[in-house]
Amino acid sequence: MITNKKIAITGDSSGIGKSISDYYKNTNDCIGFSLETHNLAIKETYDTAIDIIKDCDIFINNAYDRTYRMLQADLLYDVFKLWQHDPTKAILTIGSTAKYYNRPSLDWIQYQISKQAIETLVDKFQICNHKCGLIIVDPYFVRTRMYEKYLQENPSFIAKSVLETDEITTHINYLLELYFDHEINIYRSEIRKKCNY
Repeated sequence: MITNKKIAITGDSSGIGKSISDYYKNTNDCIGFSLETHNLAIKETYDTAIDIIKDCDIFINNAYDRTYRMLQADLLYDVFKLWQHDPTKAILTIGSTAKYYNRPSLDWIQYQISKQAIETLVDKFQICNHKCGLIIVDPYFVRTRMYEKYLQENPSFIAKSVLETDEITTHINYLLELYFDHEINIYRSEIRKKCNY
């Protein structure tokens, strides 16, 4: 388990972010950013968050914000600019395999575009000769508020393939251990549940 690190986590009040925060909070210094505590759509709050994150060891870029749809991409870009030459730092961004699924909904299209943007940034950053850890984790369906909303559309398929937030957290810890303990950076990881349909 990762220990004695300063970890910034967006979306730490629920879902994947809360699971990650709960997992690390007793052995690390966790700093959470949620809509309840920091509205990153406000420039001053965003700038303050970047100032806090720059002094951390790990940045978990988790939260999708429906009001600031490109928040994850902007955070990824700004933190990468600060950390790209520092091998003691790691950025782990939560993407989604949902970017591959089309639905006739403008909200869904915005979500897809946001997740595609962070994937494109991670891909492009690979040519920057960076030294920091840079990882994108693409989970399949995860039991979060968004999951509950889409469960009604295809209940049997989604219910069989759903991942729990603690499964994502365990996987994230494994990837971070590979980076910090063994200097292995797996820059993309997709997580799915093995199912027999």
